[in-house]
Amino acid sequence: MNNLKHTLRSIDTSGDNPAVYVTPNHDLLVKLRRYIFENVERQSISVDEGDWRNSSFFGDILDNERFERRIRYCVIRLREVSVSETEFFAYISQALSIALERFQKYRQGKKPQQRSTTTLQRLFVEEIARCFEIWYYPLD
Repeated sequence: MNNLKHTLRSIDTSGDNPAVYVTPNHDLLVKLRRYIFENVERQSISVDEGDWRNSSFFGDILDNERFERRIRYCVIRLREVSVSETEFFAYISQALSIALERFQKYRQGKKPQQRSTTTLQRLFVEEIARCFEIWYYPLD
């Protein structure tokens, strides 16, 4: 058991295999959840319980385990391409904005159109935004 703990600690501190072990960053989770709530309020996004997609999306945001799993997936993906931990919020909040935008377009009956991705960063952020789709359940 001690060997396992030692291995996990060394992986976490060295970053050798970021997909194996991710320590939850509760400050990041709080900031991201607040970011979502502020966007919903500012944009007057409907949280109508009658729409199953709506209740699923916001249910995933409100459920600690499901939300943490989605954020953990994003962190793993960001670490894979050596994004600095100080930039996690910027990337994931952009991904959440994209997910909210897609969600609202669907609710309004518009088919989401593929954006022209002019930068690698934008392309990557759109890729991790998929983990917030209601049909996606990340298994890290």
